[in-house]
Amino acid sequence: MKQLKQIGFGISSLLLLAALTRNSPVLPRLHASPNSFASLASIPADGTDRVAAKKKIRLAILLDTSGSMDGLIDQAKSQLWNIVNEMGKATVNGKTPELEIALYQYGNDGISAKAGFIRQETPFTSQLDLVSEKLFALRTNGGSEFCGQAIYRSLDELEWGGDAGDYKAIFIAGNEPFSQGNISPDEALARAGNGGIFVNAIYCGPIDAGLKEGWDLSQRKSRGGFLNIDSDQKTVYIETPYDQQISALNGQLNDTYVWYGEAGEMNYDNMNVQDNNAAVYGMGNRVNRALAKNSSNYQTRNHSWDLVDRLNTDTKFDLGTVKNQHLPEVMRGMSTAEKREYVAAKQQQRAAINQQISDLGLLRDRYIRAERTKLGDQASLENAMLGVIQDQALSKGFAFASTAMDARKEQFAASLADMDYFLELAQEVKEIRKDRLVNFNQFLEMAADPNTVILDARGQAHFDAMHLRGAIHLDYAAFNAYDLARLIPNKDTRILIYCNNNIDTDSPNGFSGIVSPRLRLDIQRNLVSKGAPARPLGNASLQQADNYSGAEVDPQKTLALNIPTFINLHGYGYTNVYELNELVSPNDPRLVLEGNAIPASWSRRGR
Repeated sequence: MKQLKQIGFGISSLLLLAALTRNSPVLPRLHASPNSFASLASIPADGTDRVAAKKKIRLAILLDTSGSMDGLIDQAKSQLWNIVNEMGKATVNGKTPELEIALYQYGNDGISAKAGFIRQETPFTSQLDLVSEKLFALRTNGGSEFCGQAIYRSLDELEWGGDAGDYKAIFIAGNEPFSQGNISPDEALARAGNGGIFVNAIYCGPIDAGLKEGWDLSQRKSRGGFLNIDSDQKTVYIETPYDQQISALNGQLNDTYVWYGEAGEMNYDNMNVQDNNAAVYGMGNRVNRALAKNSSNYQTRNHSWDLVDRLNTDTKFDLGTVKNQHLPEVMRGMSTAEKREYVAAKQQQRAAINQQISDLGLLRDRYIRAERTKLGDQASLENAMLGVIQDQALSKGFAFASTAMDARKEQFAASLADMDYFLELAQEVKEIRKDRLVNFNQFLEMAADPNTVILDARGQAHFDAMHLRGAIHLDYAAFNAYDLARLIPNKDTRILIYCNNNIDTDSPNGFSGIVSPRLRLDIQRNLVSKGAPARPLGNASLQQADNYSGAEVDPQKTLALNIPTFINLHGYGYTNVYELNELVSPNDPRLVLEGNAIPASWSRRGR
């Protein structure tokens, strides 16, 4: 058995693999009346959740608890709340998904050999205090680490759900050969892949050893990733000027929880115990938990024992059915109406505290992001692991708005996009362009010169459908020195440019001589002018996009392709550019269009 030192910083990344974002959404604003409750969803009297159609993040954490892994477990305890914080701002179609965590331990002699030294500590649950409680109860003991069997057990026992849009992932961490045990890891990985479940392996030791012992799942039947942890690194908590205030607010937040039921007081006490457990790892981790408790992954998830959550999710819940001995002492002499007023007041207090914690959390995140840039390589592993999770979740349609992801991006080299240069070039071209604007007669006269080309920079489909006779094509998105040189080798060549804004498709009078309704519609679709929308297009308008002819645009604001085309050509050294500046009617006999949407009789016009 390998003897590793404290896992430290690395295991923070184990749990941060699930990190999608870092922020804490606030509960909806409450009504002013103490007798009213903001109904988020309806749940039955047994407390089961019926919040429907929400996407889920299902994360199974499989931890090696053999004798060499004390550091791993220790850091897992300290980093649980980073999962919640980082996932708090993940969105799918604008909605926050529900987070569920399952916990397994494997490789522990304290578990029966018949069970493969593997035990499920929690199934998938949104009860985060339970997950914390089980983490803090883990103890290491020498054993055999069967990775393939551990993965297979989690696949077999957990309710993964059938929604292909959910983000489902297994994170297995350990330091023994991956192939140990009677179940082939490849068999387990193939089953995970068939179920749309990512499997990410984290080797607790040097990367070369991890490769040698088969932990690189990217080379096997897995869609997941392979990362290693430097066991000598320590978790870095950055203290901020906002920590003490957030910690104090967390104490006030706890006072807004109103326990009920036979197990209510026990659950309330456990919430406070897990606060204290988090505080063992310092103020930074205590604040991480406070922010996690302020997120949608914690708020309203305690409706089975907290009356504020219960009445916030079930306005019809009858407080009169709760026995007095199953309520805090302060409520036992109250009438049902007084009890509702008492809980409503606690609800309003919680909403106000939520807002304060959320505001301070944003300031804290900004402070930490700025400080992280000074840590250099100490933060690089964490950021690399966030990249793995981002790639996986993006494939499921998740969106990100994360300061943690922002911190990761800060490690990247800057892109080659240079806004300042473009604006500088635009100012130069603005003066040149004034003398290069020509009407349609001049345009056609120039086009007859053999050392002149008409360049159409619209998209391929629109060019294929219809374009000015004789035009050559290079999609604006494909502008680069090589393709321009291939198409127009001589930079002295005179180039004529035009775009959809040169064809008047918005005026019904422009189609007076076009008798074919089909041709009119094709021209409207393929040569519609680029006016800036006067107001956002509604769903009804979008549904009629095939018939859209620019009717909902502001005629005073246009976004013509000619302008960036002119600027970019000049930037690439093509300085002999002229632009069509006339708005030509589709009915104008000088206008000759070619393309697969143009009838032969039309293309013979002007000959």
